[in-house]
Amino acid sequence: MYAAGRNMKTRLSYHRSGGGCSGGGGTAMNGCTSFVFASWRSNCRRPGARCSAIQCCAQRTMRTTADAAGVFKRCEGVKNAETFLKEYWQRRPLLIRGAFSHFKSPLSANELAGLALEQDVESRIVVEKNRREERATADDWELKWGPFEEKVFSELPEHGYTLLVNEVNRHVPAVQDLLEHFRFVPNYRIDDVMVSYAAQYGGIGPHIDNYDVFLLQASGTRRWRVGESRIEVEDEQVVPDCCVRVLQNAFVPDYDWTLYPGDMLYIPPRIPHWGTAMHDDQCMTFSIGFRAPKIKDLVLGFAESVAENKVRDDVFLEDSIEDLVASAKANNPGLISNAAIAAARDAALKVLNDPHVFREWFCSAVTDSKRFRSGDEFAPYISSESEAESLLSELLSSHSQHLHVELTEACTFAYCEETTPEGNPILALFVNGDPPERVDATSLRFVQLLCSRTCRPIHPTTVRKLFRDDRNPQRMRELVVHLMTRGYLSIVDSRKDD
Repeated sequence: MYAAGRNMKTRLSYHRSGGGCSGGGGTAMNGCTSFVFASWRSNCRRPGARCSAIQCCAQRTMRTTADAAGVFKRCEGVKNAETFLKEYWQRRPLLIRGAFSHFKSPLSANELAGLALEQDVESRIVVEKNRREERATADDWELKWGPFEEKVFSELPEHGYTLLVNEVNRHVPAVQDLLEHFRFVPNYRIDDVMVSYAAQYGGIGPHIDNYDVFLLQASGTRRWRVGESRIEVEDEQVVPDCCVRVLQNAFVPDYDWTLYPGDMLYIPPRIPHWGTAMHDDQCMTFSIGFRAPKIKDLVLGFAESVAENKVRDDVFLEDSIEDLVASAKANNPGLISNAAIAAARDAALKVLNDPHVFREWFCSAVTDSKRFRSGDEFAPYISSESEAESLLSELLSSHSQHLHVELTEACTFAYCEETTPEGNPILALFVNGDPPERVDATSLRFVQLLCSRTCRPIHPTTVRKLFRDDRNPQRMRELVVHLMTRGYLSIVDSRKDD
């Protein structure tokens, strides 16, 4: 969510040089691309305002093809999610025709371009200057990083470029709501929803990703050439010294598909794929990415955390007198004995091999932001704990239905189950890498509710019932107040129209 009072800027219209440009909607006419930098923040949720979700998603039916039939029908529940996870997840690609029937993009190309002008938005433009089917060189590609000035768009060629904007789900609630349809994957695996706009022949070349991704065609059409076999890191040959990680030689695709609005393609990690906008038809693709932690990051991160927080700086490895005596008798000072190596290893592993310490570190690490944050995006709407307490008391005591609870866009909520030294079950709630908030196990339904939402409001009746049924409502109050002061949660009056 955005800090209260932030001004909403309306972007000035801009047209590429040349005749025949459309005045709005970003439509390409007579070979001339046009962007109108719309007030994209009008799509962002603010206190008291509720943007409509993607309408087609609410009523969608998943029409699939061939072996994909039924996999994503949400009404079928866990059974079909299990089928997908067992047969396709991280194994092989899957095309789902009409995954989102009658899909309509919740933002336009103009609004996407407007996002790319903002300081707190990660964006880039990739230009393919020379179209080659094989033996690409570094000179064939150009990469520009945002945030952009409006004039940058006027300097783009008519064909062959792609605008990519990361974490659009953090800025546009309707895009965040899209994640509701991927709840069969744990929250901590969500990376972001990247949205791309490609002019005719635009794309980022044949490449390989290290994460799972669902490619939803939002508007226009895109050709996808996809392999079926993994290419391991040691076998990946990319264009040397290139600003874009592109395969040096175009792979021989096993599949060649054209995706239309509402179609979706799942690509596992390390599977080569190549998307190209073949027509001048407002090609926009939503990339819903899921990233697993790197083993190297786990080792480095945990060891560093333990060294900083769990080991005193003045604690040294103790010598073994027996080992020193043996070394002295042998008159061999150059030897590092097996006993000394084993003692050092045991001392290090004793500190690292604590399951409780690792549990807390891991849950905090995987819920932390996967990208840099300025901190402003979580600026709370309340100024003090007393204000948060007052709002919560009003919600719990009132019979009115106008107050509801909302979660901040793109926050990661997750929890784990623990046991106290006395053997009592408790829950540890992790939000955006913060230290855990521990609550009684009777608060399970409330914790699960927080973790199961994206940015849809929680009805006041639901909140009141959960508080009444909880064994320790005071601890729940403390939890809600804490989340409000951190900017992760807000209580909103739906009657206010800002």
